[in-house]
Amino acid sequence: MSLLDQVKKNQSLLKYGIALQNKAATVGFDWPSYHEVIDKMQEELSELKEAIEEQNQTHIEEEFGDVLFVLINLARHLEIDPDKALENCCQKFQKRFNYIEKSLIKNNKDIQSASLDEMENLWNEAKSSG
Repeated sequence: MSLLDQVKKNQSLLKYGIALQNKAATVGFDWPSYHEVIDKMQEELSELKEAIEEQNQTHIEEEFGDVLFVLINLARHLEIDPDKALENCCQKFQKRFNYIEKSLIKNNKDIQSASLDEMENLWNEAKSSG
């Protein structure tokens, strides 16, 4: 039985990724600090960019997964719950997007006809207002 077979799969994939990494770390398979994780993340982002340029969907998905996995490892090193971080990010995104919608309605504009620049300006307003 593999060391990683001991990791329970009945959890979110983000927490499962952390659990796999924690288990591997118990035998020394880990970076000493978050600095090396960030270096690895930059390497994985470069590989993802190459896969995108190749336009190979299978390779893109594989490299995207690698980027996610290294981000999860960074969360582990920073002692961040990635599920909570993503949940907070989604809530923030929704709040800011709602601001865009409400601002457009207030100005009698339809979101379907708003330009990206216009929406981005409103996004930045929402961002600066908290």
